[in-house]
Amino acid sequence: MITISTMAAAALGNTMADVLGIGSAYYVEKIGTKLGFKQPQEVTPAQLTLNCSRVAANLGTVISKPIVYGSVAHYLPEKRADGRTHSWTVFVKPYHNEDLSVFIKKVHFKLHDSYGNCNRTVSKMPYEVSETGWGEFEIVIKIYFQDPNERPVTVYHVLKLFHTGPDANDAVFANLPVYCENYEEIVFQDPSIAMRNVLTKKPIPYVSGEWKHHTDFEKLKVDTVKKLQEAKKTLQKEIEEQKMKLKVAQETLANFKEEVMKSRKATPATSYLATVAS
Repeated sequence: MITISTMAAAALGNTMADVLGIGSAYYVEKIGTKLGFKQPQEVTPAQLTLNCSRVAANLGTVISKPIVYGSVAHYLPEKRADGRTHSWTVFVKPYHNEDLSVFIKKVHFKLHDSYGNCNRTVSKMPYEVSETGWGEFEIVIKIYFQDPNERPVTVYHVLKLFHTGPDANDAVFANLPVYCENYEEIVFQDPSIAMRNVLTKKPIPYVSGEWKHHTDFEKLKVDTVKKLQEAKKTLQKEIEEQKMKLKVAQETLANFKEEVMKSRKATPATSYLATVAS
Protein backbone atom coordinates (compact mmCIF):
# COMPACT_ATOMS: atom_id res chain seq x y z
CA MET A 1 0.00 0.00 0.00
CA ILE A 2 1.05 3.59 -0.65
CA THR A 3 0.18 6.55 1.56
CA ILE A 4 0.00 9.77 -0.42
CA SER A 5 0.08 13.14 1.32
CA THR A 6 -0.17 16.71 0.04
CA MET A 7 3.61 16.91 -0.37
CA ALA A 8 3.66 13.62 -2.26
CA ALA A 9 0.84 14.83 -4.47
CA ALA A 10 2.78 18.02 -5.13
CA ALA A 11 5.87 16.01 -6.05
CA LEU A 12 3.75 13.86 -8.31
CA GLY A 13 2.31 17.01 -9.81
CA ASN A 14 5.82 18.29 -10.57
CA THR A 15 6.64 15.01 -12.29
CA MET A 16 3.48 15.14 -14.37
CA ALA A 17 4.14 18.77 -15.21
CA ASP A 18 7.60 17.83 -16.52
CA VAL A 19 6.37 14.80 -18.43
CA LEU A 20 3.33 16.46 -19.94
CA GLY A 21 5.08 19.76 -20.55
CA ILE A 22 2.58 21.74 -18.50
CA GLY A 23 5.04 23.80 -16.49
CA SER A 24 2.29 25.35 -14.37
CA ALA A 25 2.14 25.59 -10.59
CA TYR A 26 -1.64 25.48 -10.92
CA TYR A 27 -1.61 21.76 -11.64
CA VAL A 28 1.02 21.07 -8.99
CA GLU A 29 -1.08 22.80 -6.34
CA LYS A 30 -4.30 21.03 -7.24
CA ILE A 31 -2.95 17.65 -8.30
CA GLY A 32 -3.85 15.92 -5.02
CA THR A 33 -7.47 16.94 -5.30
CA LYS A 34 -7.61 16.15 -8.99
CA LEU A 35 -6.34 12.64 -8.26
CA GLY A 36 -9.28 12.22 -5.92
CA PHE A 37 -7.20 11.58 -2.79
CA LYS A 38 -7.82 12.88 0.68
CA GLN A 39 -5.01 13.56 3.12
CA PRO A 40 -3.74 11.07 4.17
CA GLN A 41 -5.12 8.30 1.99
CA GLU A 42 -3.91 4.79 1.31
CA VAL A 43 -4.03 3.80 -2.34
CA THR A 44 -2.72 0.92 -4.36
CA PRO A 45 -0.27 1.43 -7.23
CA ALA A 46 -3.04 0.43 -9.63
CA GLN A 47 -5.35 3.14 -8.24
CA LEU A 48 -2.56 5.70 -8.45
CA THR A 49 -1.83 4.82 -12.08
CA LEU A 50 -5.53 4.88 -13.00
CA ASN A 51 -6.14 8.25 -11.36
CA CYS A 52 -3.02 9.75 -12.96
CA SER A 53 -4.29 8.61 -16.35
CA ARG A 54 -7.67 10.20 -15.69
CA VAL A 55 -6.07 13.49 -14.68
CA ALA A 56 -3.87 13.51 -17.79
CA ALA A 57 -6.94 12.87 -19.96
CA ASN A 58 -8.80 15.68 -18.20
CA LEU A 59 -6.18 18.36 -18.84
CA GLY A 60 -7.35 20.99 -21.29
CA THR A 61 -11.02 20.37 -20.50
CA VAL A 62 -13.23 23.46 -20.73
CA ILE A 63 -16.89 23.31 -19.69
CA SER A 64 -19.28 26.26 -19.65
CA LYS A 65 -22.60 26.61 -17.89
CA PRO A 66 -24.95 29.43 -18.93
CA ILE A 67 -26.81 31.35 -16.24
CA VAL A 68 -29.06 34.40 -16.03
CA TYR A 69 -28.74 36.96 -13.25
CA GLY A 70 -30.61 40.17 -12.67
CA SER A 71 -33.65 41.61 -10.93
CA VAL A 72 -37.34 42.39 -11.20
CA ALA A 73 -38.96 45.34 -9.43
CA HIS A 74 -42.62 46.21 -8.77
CA TYR A 75 -44.02 49.63 -7.91
CA LEU A 76 -45.84 49.82 -4.55
CA PRO A 77 -49.07 51.77 -5.13
CA GLU A 78 -49.62 52.59 -1.46
CA LYS A 79 -47.33 55.01 0.32
CA ARG A 80 -45.29 53.61 3.18
CA ALA A 81 -44.07 55.26 6.34
CA ASP A 82 -40.48 54.26 5.57
CA GLY A 83 -40.64 55.89 2.13
CA ARG A 84 -39.95 52.70 0.21
CA THR A 85 -41.58 52.76 -3.21
CA HIS A 86 -40.76 49.38 -4.76
CA SER A 87 -40.52 45.70 -3.97
CA TRP A 88 -37.76 43.90 -5.80
CA THR A 89 -36.04 40.55 -6.19
CA VAL A 90 -32.45 39.93 -7.26
CA PHE A 91 -31.67 36.46 -8.57
CA VAL A 92 -29.32 33.96 -10.16
CA LYS A 93 -31.10 31.30 -12.22
CA PRO A 94 -30.24 28.74 -14.89
CA TYR A 95 -30.45 29.68 -18.55
CA HIS A 96 -31.79 26.22 -19.34
CA ASN A 97 -34.21 24.30 -17.17
CA GLU A 98 -31.71 22.60 -14.86
CA ASP A 99 -30.89 22.30 -11.18
CA LEU A 100 -27.85 24.50 -10.50
CA SER A 101 -27.37 23.13 -6.99
CA VAL A 102 -25.54 20.09 -8.37
CA PHE A 103 -22.49 22.32 -8.91
CA ILE A 104 -23.36 25.56 -7.07
CA LYS A 105 -23.03 25.40 -3.29
CA LYS A 106 -24.30 28.87 -2.40
CA VAL A 107 -24.78 32.39 -3.71
CA HIS A 108 -23.86 35.47 -1.70
CA PHE A 109 -25.64 38.78 -2.36
CA LYS A 110 -24.07 42.01 -1.05
CA LEU A 111 -26.79 44.66 -0.79
CA HIS A 112 -26.51 48.36 0.01
CA ASP A 113 -25.13 49.12 3.47
CA SER A 114 -28.38 50.86 4.42
CA TYR A 115 -30.04 47.46 4.80
CA GLY A 116 -29.76 45.98 8.28
CA ASN A 117 -28.37 42.70 7.00
CA CYS A 118 -26.65 43.68 3.79
CA ASN A 119 -24.96 40.28 3.35
CA ARG A 120 -27.39 37.58 2.28
CA THR A 121 -26.39 34.00 1.53
CA VAL A 122 -28.71 31.55 -0.22
CA SER A 123 -27.74 27.87 -0.08
CA LYS A 124 -30.46 26.33 -2.23
CA MET A 125 -32.52 27.15 -5.28
CA PRO A 126 -34.05 29.51 -6.04
CA TYR A 127 -31.00 31.71 -5.53
CA GLU A 128 -32.76 35.00 -4.88
CA VAL A 129 -33.27 37.76 -2.33
CA SER A 130 -36.42 39.87 -2.07
CA GLU A 131 -36.60 43.29 -0.43
CA THR A 132 -38.23 46.70 -0.63
CA GLY A 133 -36.60 50.06 -1.22
CA TRP A 134 -36.65 53.39 -2.98
CA GLY A 135 -33.21 53.66 -4.61
CA GLU A 136 -31.12 51.90 -7.22
CA PHE A 137 -27.69 50.55 -6.30
CA GLU A 138 -25.09 47.99 -7.31
CA ILE A 139 -25.43 44.46 -5.93
CA VAL A 140 -22.36 42.22 -5.73
CA ILE A 141 -23.20 38.59 -6.48
CA LYS A 142 -20.66 35.91 -5.57
CA ILE A 143 -21.22 32.30 -6.64
CA TYR A 144 -19.55 29.46 -4.72
CA PHE A 145 -19.23 25.93 -6.08
CA GLN A 146 -19.60 22.45 -4.61
CA ASP A 147 -15.93 21.80 -5.36
CA PRO A 148 -14.02 24.05 -2.89
CA ASN A 149 -11.04 24.06 -5.26
CA GLU A 150 -13.05 26.04 -7.81
CA ARG A 151 -12.67 29.75 -7.23
CA PRO A 152 -15.89 31.70 -6.64
CA VAL A 153 -17.24 33.76 -9.52
CA THR A 154 -18.28 37.38 -8.90
CA VAL A 155 -20.69 39.39 -11.04
CA TYR A 156 -22.11 42.87 -10.51
CA HIS A 157 -25.69 43.92 -11.07
CA VAL A 158 -27.22 47.38 -10.86
CA LEU A 159 -30.71 47.15 -9.39
CA LYS A 160 -33.25 48.86 -11.64
CA LEU A 161 -36.46 50.21 -10.14
CA PHE A 162 -37.62 52.64 -12.81
CA HIS A 163 -38.45 52.36 -16.48
CA THR A 164 -36.39 54.30 -19.00
CA GLY A 165 -37.23 55.48 -22.47
CA PRO A 166 -39.93 57.66 -24.06
CA ASP A 167 -42.80 55.91 -22.21
CA ALA A 168 -41.19 56.07 -18.78
CA ASN A 169 -43.54 58.80 -17.54
CA ASP A 170 -46.69 57.07 -18.75
CA ALA A 171 -48.82 56.12 -15.73
CA VAL A 172 -49.80 52.68 -17.04
CA PHE A 173 -46.29 51.89 -18.23
CA ALA A 174 -44.78 53.03 -14.92
CA ASN A 175 -46.80 50.42 -12.99
CA LEU A 176 -45.45 47.51 -15.04
CA PRO A 177 -42.67 45.34 -13.58
CA VAL A 178 -39.11 46.44 -14.32
CA TYR A 179 -37.04 43.50 -15.55
CA CYS A 180 -33.28 43.60 -15.89
CA GLU A 181 -31.73 40.28 -16.94
CA ASN A 182 -28.17 39.46 -17.95
CA TYR A 183 -26.80 36.38 -19.70
CA GLU A 184 -23.49 34.97 -18.48
CA GLU A 185 -21.48 31.78 -18.90
CA ILE A 186 -19.50 30.24 -16.06
CA VAL A 187 -16.40 28.65 -17.58
CA PHE A 188 -14.68 25.78 -15.78
CA GLN A 189 -11.07 25.32 -16.88
CA ASP A 190 -9.68 21.85 -16.08
CA PRO A 191 -12.21 20.99 -13.36
CA SER A 192 -11.55 18.11 -10.99
CA ILE A 193 -12.67 14.67 -12.11
CA ALA A 194 -15.63 14.72 -9.71
CA MET A 195 -16.66 18.21 -10.84
CA ARG A 196 -16.30 17.28 -14.50
CA ASN A 197 -18.56 14.27 -14.01
CA VAL A 198 -21.20 16.48 -12.40
CA LEU A 199 -20.98 19.14 -15.10
CA THR A 200 -21.20 16.68 -17.99
CA LYS A 201 -24.10 14.62 -16.63
CA LYS A 202 -27.54 15.05 -18.14
CA PRO A 203 -29.05 18.10 -16.37
CA ILE A 204 -31.77 17.53 -13.81
CA PRO A 205 -34.83 19.70 -14.68
CA TYR A 206 -35.56 22.33 -12.05
CA VAL A 207 -39.26 22.65 -12.91
CA SER A 208 -41.60 20.26 -14.69
CA GLY A 209 -43.26 22.94 -16.80
CA GLU A 210 -42.02 25.45 -19.36
CA TRP A 211 -38.88 27.39 -18.51
CA LYS A 212 -38.44 30.84 -19.99
CA HIS A 213 -37.07 34.28 -19.25
CA HIS A 214 -38.59 37.70 -19.62
CA THR A 215 -35.77 38.63 -22.00
CA ASP A 216 -35.70 36.79 -25.32
CA PHE A 217 -32.00 36.01 -25.27
CA GLU A 218 -32.07 34.08 -28.55
CA LYS A 219 -33.51 37.10 -30.35
CA LEU A 220 -31.09 39.34 -28.48
CA LYS A 221 -28.22 37.12 -29.63
CA VAL A 222 -29.34 37.37 -33.28
CA ASP A 223 -29.80 41.14 -33.02
CA THR A 224 -26.40 41.55 -31.35
CA VAL A 225 -24.64 39.50 -34.03
CA LYS A 226 -26.39 41.56 -36.70
CA LYS A 227 -25.31 44.82 -35.06
CA LEU A 228 -21.73 43.57 -34.75
CA GLN A 229 -21.69 42.60 -38.42
CA GLU A 230 -23.04 46.02 -39.41
CA ALA A 231 -20.49 47.73 -37.17
CA LYS A 232 -17.74 45.61 -38.75
CA LYS A 233 -18.84 46.66 -42.25
CA THR A 234 -18.94 50.33 -41.20
CA LEU A 235 -15.50 50.04 -39.63
CA GLN A 236 -14.06 48.35 -42.73
CA LYS A 237 -15.54 51.10 -44.90
CA GLU A 238 -14.01 53.80 -42.72
CA ILE A 239 -10.65 52.01 -42.78
CA GLU A 240 -10.71 51.90 -46.59
CA GLU A 241 -11.60 55.60 -46.71
CA GLN A 242 -8.74 56.45 -44.37
CA LYS A 243 -6.38 54.31 -46.43
CA MET A 244 -7.35 56.26 -49.56
CA LYS A 245 -6.84 59.57 -47.75
CA LEU A 246 -3.45 58.38 -46.54
CA LYS A 247 -2.50 57.30 -50.06
CA VAL A 248 -3.48 60.71 -51.48
CA ALA A 249 -1.54 62.47 -48.71
CA GLN A 250 1.54 60.34 -49.37
CA GLU A 251 1.34 61.00 -53.12
CA THR A 252 0.93 64.75 -52.49
CA LEU A 253 3.94 64.73 -50.18
CA ALA A 254 6.01 62.80 -52.72
CA ASN A 255 5.06 65.28 -55.48
CA PHE A 256 5.94 68.20 -53.23
CA LYS A 257 9.35 66.70 -52.44
CA GLU A 258 9.95 66.11 -56.14
CA GLU A 259 9.10 69.73 -56.99
CA VAL A 260 11.46 70.96 -54.26
CA MET A 261 14.28 68.82 -55.64
CA LYS A 262 13.64 70.09 -59.17
CA SER A 263 13.62 73.67 -57.91
CA ARG A 264 16.98 73.18 -56.19
CA LYS A 265 18.54 71.62 -59.30
CA ALA A 266 17.25 74.45 -61.49
CA THR A 267 18.94 77.11 -59.32
CA PRO A 268 22.73 77.30 -60.18
CA ALA A 269 25.03 77.22 -57.17
CA THR A 270 27.28 79.89 -58.75
CA SER A 271 24.54 82.50 -58.57
CA TYR A 272 24.67 82.35 -54.80
CA LEU A 273 28.48 82.64 -54.76
CA ALA A 274 28.36 85.58 -57.14
CA THR A 275 25.90 87.34 -54.90
CA VAL A 276 28.12 86.84 -51.87
CA ALA A 277 31.22 88.09 -53.72
CA SER A 278 29.52 91.30 -54.81
